[in-house]
Amino acid sequence: MFDYCIYSSGCTEGICDKSCPAYVQTTFLLDQNSIDINNKCFRAGRAAVNKALKIIDNAEKKRLVIVEAANTVEIADLYTYVGICKHWKNSRCHTVVYNLKLSKYFKYEKDRRENKSVSEDVKKDPEYMNIWAENAKLLIISAFDYITFSDRNCEFLLNLIQERDKEGLGTIIVCPSGRKILGYGSQIFSKLNTFLNDN
Repeated sequence: MFDYCIYSSGCTEGICDKSCPAYVQTTFLLDQNSIDINNKCFRAGRAAVNKALKIIDNAEKKRLVIVEAANTVEIADLYTYVGICKHWKNSRCHTVVYNLKLSKYFKYEKDRRENKSVSEDVKKDPEYMNIWAENAKLLIISAFDYITFSDRNCEFLLNLIQERDKEGLGTIIVCPSGRKILGYGSQIFSKLNTFLNDN
């Protein structure tokens, strides 16, 4: 019964009925962020967790932190997990911590714009992803690695960061080492590149 509860080691119940707030709220947040119990973030060492917590605290004070990583997906999952552990209480099953995987978001957006035959669920995905990204108390932006940024993509990302800053919400961008991103040589791409390298 306890195989999917991150608080099972400290649980005092003899039989889990899967209705306690810790189970319900953390499971909801983990599912929203596509983190299952086999994810490497659950086996992270104390030093990695403490570093992630420090970066999250910094992002919530400064509103934006950019982190370079060789494996952006793994690091983003760790920050998401630590953010969930920090913010799950009183979340009332709202997406208070969200990991926006840019490559997935841009693919869904492109498919929707091109009217590719996709299910109704997939058509709604970009809308929900956008809502969660705009409103999460802590947003982790990841999966830059395989994107060639168009003007539309650059504009979306810059606007999202600006809106979250205005609302006082914490954002962590996990980008490839060297902050190298691919894109077209337009003015807005140059602006995004400069922004990432100056922060």
